[in-house]
Amino acid sequence: MLTNTARALSLILFLFLAPLSWSQDSLQNTFGQMSAVEFLPVEEAYTYQLDAQGDRLTIEWLIEPGYYLYRHRFFVKDHAGNDIPWDIEPGLKKTDEYFGDVEVYYQFTTLSIAISDLPIDRPSRLKISYQGCADAGLCYPPETFAAHWLPDQNQFALGELEAPMTSTAQATQPDTIGWFSAVLFALIGGMILNLMPCVFPILSLKALSLLQQHQRHPVHHGLAYSAGVVISFVAMAAVLIALRQAGTAVGWGFQLQSPVFVAALVYVFFLLALNLSGYFEWQASVGFGEKFTQGNGLGASFATGVLATVVASPCTAPFMGTALAFALTQPTAISLSIFASLGFGLALPFLAISAFPSLAARLPQPGQWMVSLKELLAFPLYATCVWLLWIISNQIGSNGMALVLLGLIAITFAIWIWRATGWRKYLALASFAMATAILFSPYLTLQEKDADDTVFNESLIDNELFAGRSVLVNITADWCITCLVNERNVLSDDEVLALFTSGKVTYIKGDWTRPDPVITAYLNKHQRDGVPLYVAYHKGQVNVLPQLLTVNTVLEAFE
Repeated sequence: MLTNTARALSLILFLFLAPLSWSQDSLQNTFGQMSAVEFLPVEEAYTYQLDAQGDRLTIEWLIEPGYYLYRHRFFVKDHAGNDIPWDIEPGLKKTDEYFGDVEVYYQFTTLSIAISDLPIDRPSRLKISYQGCADAGLCYPPETFAAHWLPDQNQFALGELEAPMTSTAQATQPDTIGWFSAVLFALIGGMILNLMPCVFPILSLKALSLLQQHQRHPVHHGLAYSAGVVISFVAMAAVLIALRQAGTAVGWGFQLQSPVFVAALVYVFFLLALNLSGYFEWQASVGFGEKFTQGNGLGASFATGVLATVVASPCTAPFMGTALAFALTQPTAISLSIFASLGFGLALPFLAISAFPSLAARLPQPGQWMVSLKELLAFPLYATCVWLLWIISNQIGSNGMALVLLGLIAITFAIWIWRATGWRKYLALASFAMATAILFSPYLTLQEKDADDTVFNESLIDNELFAGRSVLVNITADWCITCLVNERNVLSDDEVLALFTSGKVTYIKGDWTRPDPVITAYLNKHQRDGVPLYVAYHKGQVNVLPQLLTVNTVLEAFE
């Protein structure tokens, strides 16, 4: 029979493989094409020209082989942001990874507009937007160009978008940082991760175990735990970098966009919470092996470090955003060093306690209070399960959430009946198998967005700017704790809401809970690789706001 540590390592290996299931076809395509794929610049992949004949204005696109355009991503608007009717021939049917069943165009296509729908008695301007992807896996952000009507020449001409009228105007990006600053920011961000409700119970019980076991060499276990954290962060970074280099639009936290991975996290948190509540005595406990100095204790500490990394993956702490954005624009070696610093920051508090016994000596003496604290720490994990189930409900609907709840019941039943003897243990194994099978159910797949849902794109921003209004963009995700705190404490504040309802500032929200290449491109454009991202458009300036918002920060951005 496998040892406790082997079971733990098997579980952790499954959790790291789980995110890869979120898009198996995409990964097969991208890794199969990683051998030096060179994508064309967007202006070379798609070229266009205007032509006005009779009563029609036509825009003809020439599309390079291996590239295509989406029918539903064409937009034509006038100078005031109003939609202009347009026609185009039917496209090819395609099941797209991000948009579902769509129509696309290869080689060429022509969009036409009735000139009678335009105000041709005076100079005017049209905004034409389009978006395309490459078969090899890269999706370009939406592109927009202007068509100017020149009545004195009785013709249309291509032109530039006016700077104050577009979301790309006069953008002010965060100050570029160097490698040392990025490493320092990552270290601080990793330390702050220890305060997150998912990670704190694990760190606390690890610290308490030092008191309870009276180890002779606790620093060995601190080093093993740190190695598990750092190696796990580097491994996740390597997967992220490989996917990005292969042309897949992903960012930090992309694994939380997979319902399978989120469901697996629910299972893990629920098992840990049941154990802390005393429902069953699992020798692995939260530390995956209470007797550190015997047998496989160092392996158990290493596995706990891996687990701490997995449970910290939904979180983004202050300082992390700037560091990770810098990391993913650098050569691989530099990028991995910054992610290693992030992991070291997460491991540092426990490493310090294990390396300096005087710190542990300041804690109260072992006693019944440790049992009570252990049981108390189960409740943040139960609350985390509820939060993750809510995320699953948003991703795949209430039926998918009910299926995961059924898996939790199966796990609870299996633990309960395992105490029996004889053939009943086989029933427990069958119940565990059923819970595991649920993770591979076809029902745990992402649902298409409702037709009524607003799809984020920069045309929404441009429309408001054309109308003379300022804009605050909030790129968020259901699994982003920092995002939820900012929305609850700042963006729902009465003064901020009054700003949004004044008619002078428009609030636009982009949801990155599900994979969305448009939002990923927008994040990268503003030197961010994960959520939250807050961008203020005001008086021709584009300013990226801090990840931790305050009411004054938002109000001052629109003074």
